[in-house]
This record gives sequence, C-alpha cells and structure tokens, in this order.
Amino acid sequence: MPKTATLVRSIGSMSAEMTQAELDAVLLALREDLPGSPIEYIMRAMSVDQRCGCGALHLSLDAADLDTVTRGSLHRLLATPFGDIVREYIRRQSDISTVRFGWSGVQMYAPKFVRVVDIYEARQTYASELTIHELGNIVAAIREDLPGMMAMCDTSLAGLSVTAVGPGEDDFERLEWKALIEQVMFAFSTPLRKYLDEYARRMYDGAYVGAVNCCIVMSGRASETAWNRQWFGEQVDQQLTPDC
Repeated sequence: MPKTATLVRSIGSMSAEMTQAELDAVLLALREDLPGSPIEYIMRAMSVDQRCGCGALHLSLDAADLDTVTRGSLHRLLATPFGDIVREYIRRQSDISTVRFGWSGVQMYAPKFVRVVDIYEARQTYASELTIHELGNIVAAIREDLPGMMAMCDTSLAGLSVTAVGPGEDDFERLEWKALIEQVMFAFSTPLRKYLDEYARRMYDGAYVGAVNCCIVMSGRASETAWNRQWFGEQVDQQLTPDC
C-alpha cells in the first residue's frame, strides 16, 4: 500500500490524531492501493447495520456477496495497523466501535481451532479469562491449522523482532509463500487474533504481536500506546515501496 504509506508519512499522525480531511484523503489512497472494493464493502455492510451486540461490525468470511479479491484485501487491511484508519473513520461516522471478521466462515479455514474453542464455549469469552490449559489447547489447535503462521509468530516473539518471509526462488516455493501469507492475514483479521494476543502476553511476559503486512510479523514489549506507534510506524516504513 505505497500510496497510503507515503500519505501517512507526510501527515505524521496516528489514526485517532488525524483530522477528518486527512482521514478522507487516506481512505482515498487505500481505495487506490487495494484491489477489489474493500472500503466500499465495509461501508455497504455498515449501511445495512450488520453490527453485533458488542458494538462491532462483524464481516462474514462466507458472505455470498464477498468476492475473492475483495476478501483478500479485507484481510490485508483488517489484519494490519492501516485497518485502524478505517476503524477511526467509521467511529466518527457512527456508534460502531470497530470492524473485523466475525466467526462466520472461520471453520472453513481453521476447523481444529473452532472445534477446541467451542469445547470451552470460548467464542465470546475474554481471552484473559481462559485458564492456561484452555489457552494452551486453543493455541495448539491454531498451530495445527496454521503451522507456518505460528512459526513466524514464535520466531518474532522469541527475539521480540520483525520477522519477514520471502517468496523463494522457484514456483513451488512461491506457492508455499503465498499459502503462508494467506495464513498470516487470516489469523490477524479474524477471531484467532484475540487468542494470539493473549498467548503473546502470557507466554512472553507482556509482549505484543501483530502482522505488519502480508509477509511480516512484528512483536515487542512496551506500553500499549508505544507499541501501537511502533507497529503503525513499521507498516508505514515497510509499505513505502511497492508490494512484492
């Protein structure tokens, strides 16, 4: 998303600090950067009031009107800090607290994860309320469903660092890489994210972990405000050049 990153760098502010005119301009850049129509899709869902009782707008992975290209762009947007730009825009327009993918359709991509979560009746449970045994089993299921993504998270968390994976040299390696980045974007744009957040917090002494773009995972230990600035800044830096 190089156009967005260039504009955000020139603005020099976090989403919540931007003026309405700045937010409008950044949304236009996102529309130009992202294939399909992810911004329009979110606005359409917002207009028909798909919000949950918790105040969030939950999109469905298996929605009949969601095409493959737009879904991929929604994953990239909602998994990464630039998604907060859209969330801030929506909060100013309505009483919707946030936007993300909900549970509908998750079982198609992470069946073992959904099965274990449902054993503990933990879909609506705060991750912080789970026992270490419950959280461990949920993360183990994520590891079975999405092994490459969890390996990236573990590598990043072990060094509290930015971990990137390149596409490789041949067609087979590039297909493997494509599958991996789809895992990363899926994990951080769906309900899996709250369990990954809790896993990082408990197992790595209060650390944060998050996707920066499709092939990069970042972790760190700081205050929530400092982490959000570091994470947002890292995406800006990484996306100033055209995507691979």
